[in-house]
Amino acid sequence: MESDNMTPAEDRVWRAFARGADVDLREPADEDPARGAGWGPERTLRAAVVRALLLSAPQEDGETAALRLAGARITGTLNLQYADIGHAVRLSDCFFEEVPVLYAARLRQLNLRGSALPGLDADTLRVDGVLRMPGCLFEGPVRLGGAQISSALFMDGATIDEPPSGRPALQLNHVTVGDGLSAPGLRARGEVRLTGASVAGTVDLNGARLEAGAGEVALDAETLTVDGDALLRDADVRGALAAP
Repeated sequence: MESDNMTPAEDRVWRAFARGADVDLREPADEDPARGAGWGPERTLRAAVVRALLLSAPQEDGETAALRLAGARITGTLNLQYADIGHAVRLSDCFFEEVPVLYAARLRQLNLRGSALPGLDADTLRVDGVLRMPGCLFEGPVRLGGAQISSALFMDGATIDEPPSGRPALQLNHVTVGDGLSAPGLRARGEVRLTGASVAGTVDLNGARLEAGAGEVALDAETLTVDGDALLRDADVRGALAAP
């Protein structure tokens, strides 16, 4: 992509990528990404530019390329379906205008900590390291069915709002996690589905609030396999619980 077609914010991120340098657009650092729709052009990146950056950006000899971005407003759909990305990706405290599409993508590691998203479409995603989504606010369903995560999955304090009728809030069915699933304080309005999932470490849902409609399932873990402990201390489960 030619630099003269990019905004100053996009050009800054593009140049930093080759060196793996941090770009922090937050002002101040403790602001709420849920209000990111009002962030101005100085903090806005087009999803198409982010996609091009991850798939085809030039690299520098002797440097480790990585996307390390905080506090950006991402416009359009970040579509990485089937993409194979060998770089670390961190998009923390960002606001996503559209649902990111990571279906069947492969990434080295992914960090969305503290970001606000309308949902996540990442069925059969493969992450060769850690998948971090602590403190994220999802306004719609999170789909990770069949995902393979070599290390740990972190969703500490994440919030998933009510999905469309008949759809789970969090789909982790048939997911494979090579370490632990850490989600203490998770808030989900709708079903959390862990059927057929395999977790090599501990599943931590301590202090979670899982809320389903009347007569509906809040947590389906009936065929979950856990090598460590399954923790639900101080959890508030409002709905049916299907456990092994």
